[in-house]
Amino acid sequence: MSDHQNWEFIILKLRSGYSKDAREPVVGVMFCYKNIARAYIPSFIGMDYEYAKVHQVYRQLLYQTIKRAGELGYKEILFGMTAAFEKRKLGAVTISQISYIQSKDNYNLELVGILENSG
Repeated sequence: MSDHQNWEFIILKLRSGYSKDAREPVVGVMFCYKNIARAYIPSFIGMDYEYAKVHQVYRQLLYQTIKRAGELGYKEILFGMTAAFEKRKLGAVTISQISYIQSKDNYNLELVGILENSG
Protein backbone atom coordinates (compact mmCIF):
# COMPACT_ATOMS: atom_id res chain seq x y z
CA MET A 1 0.00 0.00 0.00
CA SER A 2 2.72 2.46 0.88
CA ASP A 3 4.27 2.05 -2.58
CA HIS A 4 1.03 2.71 -4.47
CA GLN A 5 0.35 6.30 -5.54
CA ASN A 6 -3.39 6.14 -4.74
CA TRP A 7 -2.94 5.23 -1.08
CA GLU A 8 -1.99 7.61 1.67
CA PHE A 9 -1.94 7.43 5.45
CA ILE A 10 -3.05 9.99 7.98
CA ILE A 11 -1.00 9.42 11.12
CA LEU A 12 -2.16 10.91 14.40
CA LYS A 13 0.41 11.43 17.17
CA LEU A 14 0.17 13.00 20.59
CA ARG A 15 2.23 16.08 21.26
CA SER A 16 5.01 15.79 23.81
CA GLY A 17 3.73 15.87 27.35
CA TYR A 18 0.38 14.19 26.57
CA SER A 19 1.57 10.62 26.95
CA LYS A 20 3.03 8.62 29.81
CA ASP A 21 6.51 8.68 28.29
CA ALA A 22 8.61 11.35 26.58
CA ARG A 23 8.08 10.16 23.00
CA GLU A 24 5.20 11.12 20.70
CA PRO A 25 3.28 7.87 20.29
CA VAL A 26 1.17 7.11 17.23
CA VAL A 27 -2.39 6.89 18.58
CA GLY A 28 -4.24 6.46 15.31
CA VAL A 29 -3.87 5.98 11.59
CA MET A 30 -6.35 6.26 8.72
CA PHE A 31 -5.59 4.42 5.48
CA CYS A 32 -7.15 6.39 2.61
CA TYR A 33 -7.57 5.59 -1.07
CA LYS A 34 -7.85 8.21 -3.80
CA ASN A 35 -9.89 6.73 -6.65
CA ILE A 36 -10.07 7.83 -10.28
CA ALA A 37 -13.66 9.05 -9.85
CA ARG A 38 -12.26 11.82 -7.61
CA ALA A 39 -13.59 10.36 -4.38
CA TYR A 40 -11.53 10.11 -1.21
CA ILE A 41 -12.10 6.80 0.55
CA PRO A 42 -10.97 6.25 4.14
CA SER A 43 -10.79 2.46 4.09
CA PHE A 44 -9.08 1.20 7.24
CA ILE A 45 -8.47 2.69 10.64
CA GLY A 46 -6.15 1.75 13.46
CA MET A 47 -6.22 3.15 16.98
CA ASP A 48 -4.36 2.72 20.23
CA TYR A 49 -7.27 2.16 22.59
CA GLU A 50 -5.22 3.33 25.55
CA TYR A 51 -5.68 6.87 24.21
CA ALA A 52 -8.87 6.49 22.14
CA LYS A 53 -11.48 7.78 24.58
CA VAL A 54 -9.44 10.36 26.44
CA HIS A 55 -8.23 12.05 23.25
CA GLN A 56 -11.21 11.22 21.00
CA VAL A 57 -8.90 9.60 18.47
CA TYR A 58 -11.68 8.31 16.19
CA ARG A 59 -13.36 11.71 15.87
CA GLN A 60 -10.00 13.41 15.29
CA LEU A 61 -9.14 10.91 12.54
CA LEU A 62 -12.49 11.59 10.85
CA TYR A 63 -11.87 15.33 11.08
CA GLN A 64 -8.33 15.06 9.70
CA THR A 65 -9.65 12.88 6.85
CA ILE A 66 -12.21 15.53 5.90
CA LYS A 67 -9.56 18.22 6.13
CA ARG A 68 -7.11 16.25 3.95
CA ALA A 69 -9.74 15.49 1.30
CA GLY A 70 -10.48 19.22 1.11
CA GLU A 71 -6.79 20.07 0.76
CA LEU A 72 -6.59 17.67 -2.20
CA GLY A 73 -9.70 19.13 -3.81
CA TYR A 74 -11.96 16.10 -3.42
CA LYS A 75 -15.67 16.90 -3.37
CA GLU A 76 -16.78 13.47 -2.15
CA ILE A 77 -15.62 11.35 0.78
CA LEU A 78 -16.96 7.80 0.90
CA PHE A 79 -17.05 6.85 4.57
CA GLY A 80 -17.91 3.29 5.53
CA MET A 81 -21.09 1.92 7.03
CA THR A 82 -20.36 2.10 10.75
CA ALA A 83 -20.37 4.87 13.36
CA ALA A 84 -23.01 6.94 11.57
CA PHE A 85 -23.59 9.07 14.68
CA GLU A 86 -19.97 10.29 14.81
CA LYS A 87 -19.90 10.90 11.07
CA ARG A 88 -23.17 12.86 11.09
CA LYS A 89 -21.70 15.18 13.73
CA LEU A 90 -19.02 16.08 11.18
CA GLY A 91 -21.52 16.72 8.38
CA ALA A 92 -21.83 13.32 6.71
CA VAL A 93 -25.10 12.37 5.06
CA THR A 94 -26.25 8.83 5.80
CA ILE A 95 -27.72 6.62 3.11
CA SER A 96 -29.80 3.68 4.33
CA GLN A 97 -28.58 0.34 3.04
CA ILE A 98 -30.22 -3.06 3.13
CA SER A 99 -28.47 -6.33 2.51
CA TYR A 100 -29.68 -9.89 2.36
CA ILE A 101 -27.82 -13.11 2.91
CA GLN A 102 -28.68 -16.66 2.06
CA SER A 103 -27.37 -19.38 4.30
CA LYS A 104 -27.34 -23.07 3.47
CA ASP A 105 -27.14 -23.98 7.14
CA ASN A 106 -28.91 -21.57 9.47
CA TYR A 107 -28.10 -23.38 12.73
CA ASN A 108 -25.38 -20.87 13.67
CA LEU A 109 -27.62 -17.94 12.74
CA GLU A 110 -30.42 -19.29 14.95
CA LEU A 111 -27.92 -19.88 17.77
CA VAL A 112 -26.71 -16.26 17.55
CA GLY A 113 -30.34 -15.10 17.59
CA ILE A 114 -31.05 -17.16 20.72
CA LEU A 115 -27.96 -15.81 22.45
CA GLU A 116 -28.84 -12.26 21.45
CA ASN A 117 -32.39 -12.52 22.81
CA SER A 118 -31.38 -14.26 26.04
CA GLY A 119 -29.13 -11.40 27.21
